[in-house]
Amino acid sequence: MNDQQIQQMQQVIVTLENDNAILVRMLSDANNNKQVLKSYCEQYAAKIQEMEKQIQALQPVQPEAVPA
Repeated sequence: MNDQQIQQMQQVIVTLENDNAILVRMLSDANNNKQVLKSYCEQYAAKIQEMEKQIQALQPVQPEAVPA
């Protein structure tokens, strides 16, 4: 292997390392975004349940139908 080939191999290795670092950062960001979205959805679901309870509390109790 001559010096030019060695230099090209080194450049390829550096490029691969940089690409790998970028992919690791992207994966980390994706995981963080997933956690944020999951947390938001859980809060949203809890808020919906709370509102459903409030709606039920506001609805008047219907008297049972008396058979004719």
